[in-house]
Amino acid sequence: MVIPPRQARGQTQGKLKSKSPQVREFRAALGPQSQLSFATECDPRAHFDLPSNKKYGPMTFMDFGYQYDKLSPLVDFFFAMCYGDLASKFFHAAHADNPLSALTHAIDTYPAPPEKLVVGLPLFFFDYTCDVGTAPDAQLCSIKDFYKTHNPDSTSALNPISYAGVLALAAGKPVGSSRAGAVVTLNQLNVTEGSMFLNFHLPNETAIHQIPYNTPESLSTKYKMLAAKKVHGTGFWVSSGRWPDNAPLSTAATQALWRSVQSNFLSNHRGGGVSTGMPREQQRL
Repeated sequence: MVIPPRQARGQTQGKLKSKSPQVREFRAALGPQSQLSFATECDPRAHFDLPSNKKYGPMTFMDFGYQYDKLSPLVDFFFAMCYGDLASKFFHAAHADNPLSALTHAIDTYPAPPEKLVVGLPLFFFDYTCDVGTAPDAQLCSIKDFYKTHNPDSTSALNPISYAGVLALAAGKPVGSSRAGAVVTLNQLNVTEGSMFLNFHLPNETAIHQIPYNTPESLSTKYKMLAAKKVHGTGFWVSSGRWPDNAPLSTAATQALWRSVQSNFLSNHRGGGVSTGMPREQQRL
């Protein structure tokens, strides 16, 4: 059960105080057999050390509407939505969705106890078109030209691709007509960011595309950090790994994904079980 952020927050702390009794009343109405989760930004305190941009302002994930000290006793866990990070528009280069360093900082500064925190990680990714002249095996994909003609706040403009879709592309079997015949020129793990980076180009085109994405191997670097910090668990947007293109995902690939979760949480997490609980909208299958 989730209280959507727009319903639970106000424009000022004063407005939110009037909402607290409603949250408490809702908690009581659920009864002891129910759980209440609360979806929030990944870094509510907005301490990302990212450069400013004159047009779009400093990158912030601020939401002053929440009073975590009052909400914490009322909820079973907070679900931090650490995905859909459009940080690339501030770097003007392709960028991993919540890289390890930013994710670590977000957990360290999250204004609630780690045992009440479930961290949502991305299983959809962005297909960046690199600037003209980018080498096929380039690790840095500048996208200054892209943002001259595209809305930097639009996820659809970045041509999102699912976990299943990236795996198919990496295997030389791209799904859908938009990437038909794609030739992969780079596919490697960036240990610092805890993310895979895949480069490709389309037939009869010179433009290089780059997709920062997750695999069980890259996710494992984040899981180890989360488990060490004793967070309650992890989750995904979306857990099927097939959104938004509905690309097929084999049973073996699905099992590998969840084995990685289990190996880092089930055996290491305070001797207890793994929580993959998430708000209903995070469970789109």
